[in-house]
Parts: sequence; structure tokens; C-alpha cells
Amino acid sequence: MSPLEFCIPMFPAELLKAGGIGQYVVQELVSVKQLGSHLHSFRAALKSQGPLCILEHFDTPYSVLHHFQTVDQAVKTETLDLLVKVVSGLAVSLATVLSSPSLPAADRKQQQTAVKMAVFLLCRLVESLESAACLPGYVTAPSKGSKRARPAGGSEPGQWDSDREEVLQCLSQLLQLEIRALWSLSLVDEDFISCVSSCCYKLLETPAISQARSRTCRLAVLHLLGLLVKRYNHMLGASVKVVQFLQHFEHLPSVFAQALQLWTEEYGVKGIVGEVIREISLKSSEEMAREGSGVKAYSCFLAELAALVPEAVLPHVSVILPYLEGECVSLRVGVCEVLGELVLRCLSGEDQAEGRRTLRGQLLDTLQEHCLDTSAQVRARALQLFTRVLQSKALPLVRYRELLCVAVGRLCDRSVIVCKSAIQLLCAFICNNPYSCKLSSADLKAPLEKELAKLRALREQQRPAAPVIEAWEVWQAMEPELLQTVWVELERGSEAEGDREEEIQAQGSAQDAALRVRQLLHGNKYRQAVRLVLSAVTLFPQSELFRCTSPTSADGLMGVLGLVFKGPEKTPDPPTDTPPERSEGPEEDRSEGEKEGEPSELQKQEMLVQYLRDTESFALQVEEAIATIGTMLYWKTTSVVQEAVQFCVAVCEFGVSQSLVVMRRLLPLVWSKDTAVKEAAMEACRRLYLHPQGETQRLKAQTLVHSLSLLMIDASLGTIQCLEEIVSLRLRSVCLSLSRWGGLCINVSPAPPGAGVPAGQRSASQCGAGAVGALHWAEPVQCAGAPGGCAAAGHRSSCGEGGGAQQPGHAHLCGSG
Repeated sequence: MSPLEFCIPMFPAELLKAGGIGQYVVQELVSVKQLGSHLHSFRAALKSQGPLCILEHFDTPYSVLHHFQTVDQAVKTETLDLLVKVVSGLAVSLATVLSSPSLPAADRKQQQTAVKMAVFLLCRLVESLESAACLPGYVTAPSKGSKRARPAGGSEPGQWDSDREEVLQCLSQLLQLEIRALWSLSLVDEDFISCVSSCCYKLLETPAISQARSRTCRLAVLHLLGLLVKRYNHMLGASVKVVQFLQHFEHLPSVFAQALQLWTEEYGVKGIVGEVIREISLKSSEEMAREGSGVKAYSCFLAELAALVPEAVLPHVSVILPYLEGECVSLRVGVCEVLGELVLRCLSGEDQAEGRRTLRGQLLDTLQEHCLDTSAQVRARALQLFTRVLQSKALPLVRYRELLCVAVGRLCDRSVIVCKSAIQLLCAFICNNPYSCKLSSADLKAPLEKELAKLRALREQQRPAAPVIEAWEVWQAMEPELLQTVWVELERGSEAEGDREEEIQAQGSAQDAALRVRQLLHGNKYRQAVRLVLSAVTLFPQSELFRCTSPTSADGLMGVLGLVFKGPEKTPDPPTDTPPERSEGPEEDRSEGEKEGEPSELQKQEMLVQYLRDTESFALQVEEAIATIGTMLYWKTTSVVQEAVQFCVAVCEFGVSQSLVVMRRLLPLVWSKDTAVKEAAMEACRRLYLHPQGETQRLKAQTLVHSLSLLMIDASLGTIQCLEEIVSLRLRSVCLSLSRWGGLCINVSPAPPGAGVPAGQRSASQCGAGAVGALHWAEPVQCAGAPGGCAAAGHRSSCGEGGGAQQPGHAHLCGSG
């Protein structure tokens, strides 16, 4: 056994050169002709000595690596088989050795050297075989069954597809052990980790690794890398490798997204997601602006990673947001997809914390801004993401109106893909609207006005009364200034007595004087009020209001002024710091109810009115979109017309007003020369009108005739002809028993010519007759059972009142048999 130190080289040829003191070098390079005998000796030593024989027979498999291009496939396969047995044997023996409490240093060094030699040779041979398998002339065949016995004389190249899994399994079995104890301070050499990881990354370079048939091999590689990341400090190296490989291999975005999900969920290495995102963010904007395959791979990788591990991506979303301001369209699309996935998978629902709700609003704001991006590809993807958010019911209700306006605005976009995405978003709005199953602004107007009147009445009832200011409160406010005025007037003395007498003589009685004093005090005319009181005290000494024992003192005059201002019946209570007690009443009961969390009647009514207003606004915006999409039915772009037809179907199913107008614009498409457009129009009519609902055949038939009758009210001759064409083409495939139409014609058709029919029902009766005529045009034989009903229908259509321009059309329909 070799006492020398084995250092794993960067290139295998370095082992042929003299290394440092105590380092192992290859002693004998075996020739190609002698490899067979040396491999036989190697196999014999493996049986007798066990896996440690690699210490003495290292040169033999190394020589196979050195002469790899010239040796036979059988030699390569035999060498691979021996190395797999060596590594598997080391995994078995080390499980016992490492469990012992004390391991001698010499034995530990010996086991470490054997592990490094065996893993180095196996990984290098795997890399060489994988490179050979990727050559154009290499033929692979899928393996069948379990492990097969290899022939002694040679080996099929297709066996390599099954040998990969065996190699990865034995390496994983070895690395799952605590082999770190073989190294000093449990620090495994970086060269050893790099040797194993390089082998794994080499296997990932093959484009077939992303295919479904390579799933087992792919998972084995990812698990092996997961062991290196978890137990051997390979997280930083794996992050760098992921970014490098994404730049050069277009098939790896989904593989590495799956790898990070595996390492995060099963191995608990959540930090690697942030490391990879940061490594991508370090790329310069000039490099990202080149729009190479690497940039597209980054975009796909970020989108798939957000879909698989959204919670791990969410803390690092701010790192990639600056790419939305860059010139790279692919990255802008990728970041928009990341935002959409985060909203869908971890920020949806109303039970989110306040911080997460704020973050969701910010992400939705950013996504909505890019509905107006300079690139049509970004605009379309943003609209598509909003469609997914809407279909998943993850869009907050407060954003419906604004987003609906954006979608309507994008209908006039110059890009076809953006127009299609806008129509899809509007269709999702109608199918997933939270307001009402029937969207008609005309029907919503009356309920809204009714509920608004109720709301006004409730507000009037619960409006608080105006606060009453007591006289003593006003007196307390004016008392300081009034006292100063009294002092000034008393100091003047008899100077103004003449004016007082003249003034009081004009006032009349004591009551008139008191009223005048109150008016002056309310008007802040304190001087005139004091003079008037001084005169009144002299002229009316017997009056209770102006009776004063000391009219020349300030306290006496202030008492008279207070009595006149506040009145004789109310005496001012001494001011206290405690507020007056409130009487128990409805307000207290209402506050107690609100404390319990139950909304009041006023709050319920306000919510109802707001709901009706939002519903009406939503219906009005949808009706505005109908006019624009109606013109798109006649565009030359087939895909846009098909999306417009689907929108018309949704509009009709949800009872939006003007839906019949839209359907009448759609009907002429049955004459379109474009097969796809014609088929879409026929399918829409079949879904809306020719697929009736009902428990019995009779109910289905009546529903069918009623639906067709609605289309024919006030319809033109061209519309009726389109309806005839639709019925004639599609009725044969409808699951109705047409033999019953003979009896049904009598019930749905108008009464005979002599019967009395109200004027309001004549139009509907004529349309019903027209619908039956359309059915008769499709199947004249089946409708022959009710000639009376059809004849009556024909008579009413041809000579009925108020038919106008529609009568010839109806006569044609019913007279076609």
C-alpha cells in the first residue's frame, strides 16, 4: 500500500509528472495491449484484498483513462464495472470503520487515499464516457429490465444509459457516510468535492437529461449535488455553476429550477435560492442587452423557480426588479412572470398580513405599469398574467375597475398578440366577476336608485342633533371682558347719565329693556348693555330683573347682568371639571353593538350601495368594450376574430345588455370564407342557441324555439337568412327528437288567423313562427306532422299586423316546406 499523499489533479496528465515531496505519481503507464491482463489482475486483487486494492492497482484504470480514445469498448466497460465495485466496497467497509470510536491515524490516512483514488478514477471515466456518448456517431438504446450481465468479449454502447444510474447510486451511497472524519478537522479537500461535482455537471450538459425518459438519471444527479451542497459546503460553488451553465445550455432552466426546489425542500438549503438570484443580478446590463440564449435561459429559469418555490424567491424579488427598467425584453418578460407567480402562489387570499398585502399591491402596481410597456411581448405577457390572476380569484376587488380600463384601452393596440390578450382578460373579467351573474346597467339602475333613497333616509335618521349651548356657558365665556367694561362705566360716574335717561326712555317697559340687554350682550356690545342696565336699575327699581341693592358696585351690576342674560328661572350651576353625564339611549346601544363587531344598519346599507355602484360601473365598462370588440369580428386576423367570438359568447351567457346586438353582428360570419372563423361562429351559435337545457325533449325543444325567437325580434332579412343557414347546418347534430316537432309547432306558433292575440304578443308570436320555419327548413319531413300550426304561422307572418320588413322573411321561413 502506498504511503504517499494522493492529490487530486486538475488534469489527469499531471499525475505523470513528478510532484512535490511525498506526493503520489503514476509509476507504470500500461500499454493498450497489456491492459487486458492488468485488468484481470486488478479483478483478482479486488476479490482477495477488497476495495483497498486500488492503492496498488491505481495505474491500471489510470492507463485506461490515458488511452481512452484507442481502447476497446469492452475494456472501458470492464474498467467501469471494477471501479463501481471498488467505490461500493469502500462505502460498505467505511460504514463499519467510521462507526468505531477510535481510528488510528495510519488507517484513516489509508482509507482517505483509497477514497480519493477510487472517486477520482470513477468520475474521470464517467466524464470520458459521457463525452463519447454525446458524439454524433454514438448509438444509444434504452435499457430494459433489471441489471444485466456484461459479456466478456465486448459491450454494447447502449449500456451506458443504464450504467449512469448505477454510478450515481454508488457515489451517493459513499457520500452519505460521514467520510469527513477521514480528513483533518472534518474539512474535506475542495479538490475532492470539485471532482464529484464536475462529474455531475458533465452529465447535466447532455440535452437528453431534461427529457422525461431521463427523469431517473436526472433526479439521481440532483440528489448527489444536494448532498454536496448540504454536507460538503458546495452551496457557493453550485450557485456559480448554475449561473454559468444557464448561460451556455438552453435545456437547463427547468432542470436547475427543479434542482433548487429539491435542495430547498428536501435538503433544507433555502439560502441557495438567494445566492443564485444574486449571481444573476451581478450580470452587467450590457451583457444582458445582447438578447442571447443565456438571457432567455435566465428568464425561463426565474419564472419556473418562482412557480416552484415562491416563498424562497419572495424575499429576493427586489434584486431582480431593476431588470424591468432595462432594455432586455426577455428579462422584462421573465421578471413579470415572477411577479405574477408570487401573487398567485403566496400572496393571494384575504388572510394575508398587512405587510404582505402591501407587497402584493406593489407587485400588482408594477405588473399593471408594464401593461403599457414599449414592447408588445411584455404588454401581452402582463395581460396574460392578469388573466391567470383573475381566473384564480387572486385579484383584490379594489383593482377591478382600474384594470378593466387598462384592458379596454389595450383593445386598440397595434399588436395582434396584445389585442388577443386584452380580449382574453375581458372575457375572464366577465366569467369571474364578483358582482352579479347578469350584467346589465339598465337593470341595475332602478335598484341603485332605490337603495340610495334608503341610504339617505337612514342618514337623516341617524344624523346627530345640533349641539345646544347653554346660556351659562356663554356667560362664563363673556364674563371677564364684561367685568372690565363694568369697571370702566362705574369710573365714568355721572358723565353719561343724560345719555342713559334718553336711551332708557326709548326702550319702554322693563321687559323691553331686558330684551334689549340680551341682544346687546349677544352682539358683544358690552358698553351699551352696561349703560342700559344702569339706567334700568334707576327707572325700574321694583322690577325683579333690575332689582339691585348696590348699583354702584361691580358685583351688583354683574349680578343684574347675569340675571337678565340667563333668565330668572335658571341659576348657573357652579362649573365642575367632570363632564355632564349622558343619558342612556339608542346611541349607547348602538355603540355597544359596534363594539361587538356587528355592523350597523347604516353601514350595511352603505356597503350595499357601494356594491351596486361597482356593479353598475363594471357593467358600463363591459358595454363600452362590446362596441370595440364587435368591430373586431370582421378583422382579417383569424386568431383575433376567434377570440372576439369567444368574448361574444361570454357576454351572452352573462346577460350583458347589447348581447343580442353582438350576436346579430356575429351571425354573418357563418358565410365567412375562412373555415376557422366559420367554425368558431357555428360553435358559438350551437353553444348559445342550439344546445337547449331541459329535463324532457319537449322542454328542450321549447327552449330552443324561444332562444331562436329572441334573435329574430326586430331582426333584418339578412339576420334571418344567417339563422336559417346555422339551423340547417347544425340541427341534424342536436340531440333532439325532431319527430316531436309536429306537436310542438302548434304550441309555440301563433294562434289560428281567427283567434284574438294581444297586440303586445304579436311580434313574439311571429318570431316564434319564424323559428319553427327555420327548423322546418332544416328538416321539412319531421315538421310535416303539424300542417295546421305551420299554415297558421305562415298566414300570420304574411298578413299579420306590424310585421314590416320582417314579414317576407318570416313567410319564407314558414313556407319553405
